[in-house]
Formats: sequence, C-alpha cells, structure tokens
Amino acid sequence: MTDSAPSILPYGSWPSPITAESLVRGAAAVGEIRADGDDVWWSEQRPDEGGRTVLVRRSSGGGCHDLFPPFDPSGERRNWNARTLVLEYGGGAWAVRDGTVVFADLADQRLHRVDPAEGGEALPVPITPAPSTERGLRYSEVSWLDAFPGWLLCVRESHEPDAVAGHGEAVDEVVALPIDGSAVEDPSRVVVLAAGSDFVHSPVARGAQVAWLRWDHPRMPWDGTELAIATLLADPSGAPERLVDLRVVAGGAKESVVQPGFLADGTLAFCTDRTGWWNPWREVREGGLEPMIAGGGVDLEIGGPLWVGGLRWWAELAPGRLLVCARSSGTDSLAVLEPDGELR
Repeated sequence: MTDSAPSILPYGSWPSPITAESLVRGAAAVGEIRADGDDVWWSEQRPDEGGRTVLVRRSSGGGCHDLFPPFDPSGERRNWNARTLVLEYGGGAWAVRDGTVVFADLADQRLHRVDPAEGGEALPVPITPAPSTERGLRYSEVSWLDAFPGWLLCVRESHEPDAVAGHGEAVDEVVALPIDGSAVEDPSRVVVLAAGSDFVHSPVARGAQVAWLRWDHPRMPWDGTELAIATLLADPSGAPERLVDLRVVAGGAKESVVQPGFLADGTLAFCTDRTGWWNPWREVREGGLEPMIAGGGVDLEIGGPLWVGGLRWWAELAPGRLLVCARSSGTDSLAVLEPDGELR
C-alpha cells in the first residue's frame, strides 16, 4: 500500500511542474518596428533562442524572413543578437535602409552591416573598430547622413580604460562613421562630432544640420535635457569633419525635451514638458518656438522618460500631419495631429 500522506515543506519551496522557462517559451517580444520601402522590419526577443534579439523582415509579398541564421543551441556557430548596452538598458540597436541593415551585436557591441542578399545567405560584417577591452565601444541610434553619402550618425559610448580614467565613467559622444567598414582598420575614421556632456541621445540629421539631446549629472532626462543643433562641415575629401554654429534650441535644467526630428519642410520638431506635459513643439525661426497643438497644448503626455534609445512618440504621416502616441491616466492611444493644430 502506497503512503499517500502529504509532504510538509516550508512555504513556497514545494516543487512545481511550472517553470519560469515554460512560462515564456515561445513568447517572443516584438519591438522597434521600422518601414523600409514596401518592407516592414521589427525586432523579436526570443526566449527559445537564449533570449537573443532577432531582426525580422516582412516583404511586400507577405513572406517573413529572419535576418540572422537559425539559432545554434550548441554555440558552435555565432548566434547573432541585435542588442546594444548603451546606457546599460540599450535600445536603438539597429537601423535599415534600402535593405541594408546596421546593428550592434551583444557579444562585442560593435556595429555590423548586412547587405541585401541576392541568393544565398548574407552574413554580418563589422564596420567599427575592435575595442581594447571587452564591449569597450558601444553604439546606438544609428541613422544615415544623407548629405554625406556612405556615412552614418550615431551615439558612441566608450568604456575604454583611457576614456573612463579621464572622465570618471563611460564617455558618451555623437559620432559619424563610414558604413563601408574602413574604420575597422583605421579608427580615426570615426569622427567625434559632439562631446563634453555626461549623456547624449537621439541624434538626427537633415542635410548638414545635426540635432541631438544632451544632459549632465545629477539630472535625469525627465528632469531636464537640452536640444542642441549645429551645422556639419566636410573636410576636403567630402567626409564629415566637425560641427559649427552650435546653439541650444530648447530645454534646460527644468525642461525635458525628447525626440527631436525634422519635418518634411525642414522644420525642427520635438516634444517638451515646458507646460507640465510633454507636447510637440517646433522651431518657427531661429530662436522662436511654438506649440504644434492648438491652444498651447493639451494635458496629455506625448513623450516620456528616455529609459532606452530609439524611443518614438510621433511620426509625420504627410507634410505637417503627425501621428502621435498620447498617454492619459496610464493608457496609451494613437491620435492624429492635423496641420491646423487640432488633435483627433
């Protein structure tokens, strides 16, 4: 006869067939959706693949394809993982244009490029130099510099010993670098454009105009940031050289600015909490600012804390017409901001 008496164990210590792994198995987290022509791209964090982040493309024909080779549980083959450790939390690890993808890989934090494959499998190739220490050079928020063909704009965070020794912590900079990979052998091709602030974020460019966010200790980005803009000059070879005519458009110790961007007509737009709520504003002339929402704004959060890179709360649907993500009472919703300032 089997003893069916129950076992007595300390509270919470009994064995369970339900494990943490079983709860998340197959539950991929989708994020950072991008449009590239008729294709749609996104990232998937896959628990079944060691938690790595895979980039996925849905073509105009409807098929979905992973950018990276299949996961190898043995680890004999490199399992690519599109994840940056900038600000430790990451975000903004990849970008795509005309089928070419640039991403930061978790293993080494270097930027890698994958070109469109014409039959067969295209593997990533590094385009940034190897650091002197493990994961010593990290990158995020990559975009293309249209005025400088073949060049990218991004944030670089240096954990290299010399940088940390001189600054007391990691050093954040806005940099330009060539997409062709020539910086791998010649690190001087990575051009530092903006430095000196404890933190930089959200660099964007239109033509030769470059805008970015910056702030210093002890502020957090929801306390106060500055939106800076400057003109990018070229060297005799046509490569990016340096920024000139820098000015601060908005922000300060008690004003938080997030998501700068250029509208179709070249106007610089951004979200600021100067009214107590993050709302879209724009520069109407050098030094002149105005709210984009009629009546001076609304009691909605169109913006938020810069926990990670690559955050977006607005996108231009047509000239002067924005799609925005607005939060009220803990609930997010989509709305359209019309050119006349009406929010619908």
